[in-house]
Amino acid sequence: MQIRETDFDERLDLLENIEDGKGEVFLCDKKTNRNAFHNKTVAKLMKNTEATHAMLIFEESVPHHRAERTAKKIGRTIEGLHRAIQMDVFFDVPRDLFAMIRKECTS
Repeated sequence: MQIRETDFDERLDLLENIEDGKGEVFLCDKKTNRNAFHNKTVAKLMKNTEATHAMLIFEESVPHHRAERTAKKIGRTIEGLHRAIQMDVFFDVPRDLFAMIRKECTS
């Protein structure tokens, strides 16, 4: 599994591509339990059989090493279940951008 970090300009383009129904966005901030985040992410990706793309977004308040470890764990689990899903991971997303993404995802 390879974690691909993208630059800021790519982020907005990728968010627009998720809207086709073949992708899922998962948000993780400091309040999120990492184990629950892992379980919810894997369960939702396995339930959505048409999903080919997953975007994991970690707010800047989540320590980078913990976020990276969580992303790798999710990737290994998905690989172990023999699903081919492209994962884009964004670390250290600024709080205001994270809030905007959350608002877009929930509306």
